[in-house]
Amino acid sequence: MSMMNEPQEDLREQPIGDLVKQLSNEVTTLVHQEIDLAKALLQQEVEKAKVQLKSDVELAKGELQEKGKHAGLGAGMFGGAGIAAILALGTFTVFLLLILNAVLRDWLAALIVTALWGIIALVLVSRGRREMKLVGAPLPERAFQSLRTDAQERVEGVKDSAAESAESIKEDAKWAKTQK
Repeated sequence: MSMMNEPQEDLREQPIGDLVKQLSNEVTTLVHQEIDLAKALLQQEVEKAKVQLKSDVELAKGELQEKGKHAGLGAGMFGGAGIAAILALGTFTVFLLLILNAVLRDWLAALIVTALWGIIALVLVSRGRREMKLVGAPLPERAFQSLRTDAQERVEGVKDSAAESAESIKEDAKWAKTQK
């Protein structure tokens, strides 16, 4: 018990000016510590945001790669349909016309061959369209939504940390005023 009373007795013996100066120094130190703590908390939030941003960018890359794969396949199907329609149409058309011409009139043979090529082109266009639908919107939607959500959470975290630090500094200042 006597150890606890000794510092109080020492403080009672000191001049008021020295006590006010000591209190001011302690309050200043406390405020500096609170500011350092706020800085550390904000730095933590920034580091968390960096990690999450990296993760979101990787998600966006993966999503874009998947969409690009389907877009490439769909475009390839359309390109293949066009090339097949041009090259094979000429040679096979002549072949079919010659065969059908032996049995049918010229115009009827040409109409049948044209209908056949139309059906083949429709099948290829249908498959190409199906691949392009898998692509959907060209933007990485899941990644953007994740980025948006993460940014909102980080902003709220920073606001909360700043508000807590400000409140703590206010409380320290109030306490210091009551000690005078």
